Amino acid sequence: MRRLWVFGLLALLGCESSAGSAVDQSSGDTAGSDGGSSDDSDDPCTDVVVDGGFELGPASSAWTQGSQVFDTVICDASCVSGPATAHSGDHWVFFGGQATADSPFISQTVPIVGASATLAFFLQVDTNDQSAFNDSLTVLVDDANMLTVDNTMEPDYAGYTLVELDVSEFADNGTHLLSFDANFSGDAITSFFIDDVELQSCD
Repeated sequence: MRRLWVFGLLALLGCESSAGSAVDQSSGDTAGSDGGSSDDSDDPCTDVVVDGGFELGPASSAWTQGSQVFDTVICDASCVSGPATAHSGDHWVFFGGQATADSPFISQTVPIVGASATLAFFLQVDTNDQSAFNDSLTVLVDDANMLTVDNTMEPDYAGYTLVELDVSEFADNGTHLLSFDANFSGDAITSFFIDDVELQSCD
């Protein structure tokens, strides 16, 4: 089943970078599409997300995913109608795209060690209705809500925008569930695109 990409009419907006902020990243730099450890032995931080760029495709064993409408939430150009693309590479997470009720998700269990940790990813929101709350995306670590974005916030995420979240409270040398959960009412056509996810765990 192909998904409709509704072209956003508003220009890409950004604001100053900070924990939990959106940053205009029109230069195209990635937050870290490969995942895994850094090659720099002097770097005190390690990316603990596996396949953060979703390049292993729909069959990726690194992620657990689900949708009541679509067979997969990991897409490439073959599953969309329109110019929607990945932030980098060929694959990305595509939630929504139809005026149909759904509660899709994608998650991964990650180890968070060291003294601090930062979650970063690129997010784009596209909708045909900004006037009223209909659809939402929630980013969670375990059961803690780290960020919620809804369709009325499209101007802040009208192009792929870097989101950075301080998740240092979970740096306890344990494993934690990182999850992106969406909820669609079916009253609007909204899409949430996610790509280049990394979680930097730092000494």
